Amino acid sequence: MWFIIELKGIFMLRIFIFSLINLINLITLIIQFSVAVSYAETLLYTINDLRILEQEKNYQEFFQHARDVRPEGRDEDWKNMVNFMAESYIYDQMKKKIIDGESIKFLNSLLEWPTLKGNQFFLEGRGKLGIKYFKARLSELGKDKEIFKEIISFWELNKEAPKLGLEFMKLIIENRNTSFNTIDPFTFIEKGMGSELGGIVCKDENAKKYIIKHLFEVLLKEDDNNKLAAYIQKKMSPSCWTPISEELKEMLTSQIQIDKPQNQLNAYRLLKAKGTAISSSEEEFFLVLFILQAPINGSVMNSAWNELKKLGKDYQLRSQLFERIKKLDPLPGKSFAIFSEERKRVILDHIHQNFPEYMDYYAKTCLDYLKGQKNFVNGNPTPYCKDLFNSASKFESKNWVDSQLTKSYKELPKL
Repeated sequence: MWFIIELKGIFMLRIFIFSLINLINLITLIIQFSVAVSYAETLLYTINDLRILEQEKNYQEFFQHARDVRPEGRDEDWKNMVNFMAESYIYDQMKKKIIDGESIKFLNSLLEWPTLKGNQFFLEGRGKLGIKYFKARLSELGKDKEIFKEIISFWELNKEAPKLGLEFMKLIIENRNTSFNTIDPFTFIEKGMGSELGGIVCKDENAKKYIIKHLFEVLLKEDDNNKLAAYIQKKMSPSCWTPISEELKEMLTSQIQIDKPQNQLNAYRLLKAKGTAISSSEEEFFLVLFILQAPINGSVMNSAWNELKKLGKDYQLRSQLFERIKKLDPLPGKSFAIFSEERKRVILDHIHQNFPEYMDYYAKTCLDYLKGQKNFVNGNPTPYCKDLFNSASKFESKNWVDSQLTKSYKELPKL
């Protein structure tokens, strides 16, 4: 019996000793932690430390410790110091002839500071320094695809700068001749289209080109005018759409676009989808040109067909449009070269019935050029002359071209 009691005593003693050791260890840990915290607190910078760094313009150390100040202590004085140091760093870097990669990394790190997100001087300054840095890099020999990746990364960090976007767009365009550059310039202006500065972005001639190219690509995927209008409304500010719509209107009747009916069709579709007003004279002119230039099937083809039909009944309107078309060089006539004979016959019949003066004028102008009876500064004004005379001969009973003109063409020496 006494043996059992003695064993219990030993067991209780061991438990007591074990608990005592654990307690001592816990107290030791608490003391060590308290010392560590106390030591760490002595390493934290105070607002006064930051003021000294501000005076010294010690940018790296300042931003390394500015957040040592607890959130409750980040008052207006603290925010002013942060803004001042960021702006001062920009100013000092601007004075340098060469910007290095470490400076760009440091600037990028500052974008994470909420206090600086609304500082336009800092944001614009970072952008200008980025342009300066990347221009220098791109001028170096041996540039590779990494530089273009860096440009995209730099831009992606802050796309809320329309003017900066224009600068990057121009930088990319200037360096399109390298195989490493696969960046679409539109990347840098997409955000700016919908901003308050959209008007500035979209008035830029290069920007117009890439915005319209993008809109044409959207057209390939979207046939619904309502959805198309909603897309434009979402992506483009009114101040941006105004210069773009003017450019599209110009495309409808531009001499440069005469031989690009798909571009003219796209421009027309965008304007109609957005409900942008097109003057009746411009729309009539476009629709007549459209049917003279191998029209593409669809609703616009139907409108052009009906417009030409209306023209056939209105001699005065037809005469006005005719005088305007005469001034084009070269003259539109791609429909004379339509591959499908049946399609060509139907379209040329419609043109002859409702605009009879045009085919004869085209044929006569062609003969004047071939006989050297007139001087044409831009060369042949009737590139589809041969196609017209061949079609007129093939469908002679249609009388598309005056018989005397056809006879004169046949009498010309064959080259």
